[in-house]
Amino acid sequence: MPAWIYIIGGGGLGALSRYLIGGWINKRWTDVAIPLGTLGVNIIGCLVIGLLAGFMDGRYESDSPARHFLLIGLMGGFTTYSSFGLETLHLMRDAHMGSALAHMGLHMTLGLLAVCAGWYVSQQLKLT
Repeated sequence: MPAWIYIIGGGGLGALSRYLIGGWINKRWTDVAIPLGTLGVNIIGCLVIGLLAGFMDGRYESDSPARHFLLIGLMGGFTTYSSFGLETLHLMRDAHMGSALAHMGLHMTLGLLAVCAGWYVSQQLKLT
């Protein structure tokens, strides 16, 4: 079976899980100043992708259906923040601390700037 089938299947389950878990967290804790649903999903995702990647290291080929379904599909659909965390861990594990710091800084800075730019452009293009 092609890899994309596993990725689509896992991605759908991951996205549904993100929606359900994030919504549950937000409904449970309503009087907090930050979006805890997103934070919770990102932290859970980082823990789970770390567990899965650690278990799979040396047991599954990088192009195995299990990796496609679980790491790329399920966890990618759940939160790409977990992929960001795993990539950063690999850089740190391989003693590329400068690259790891650059990776973190660029994601946070450019990601926020891109959101701001997108929002600004959308406001300028509004038809009133």
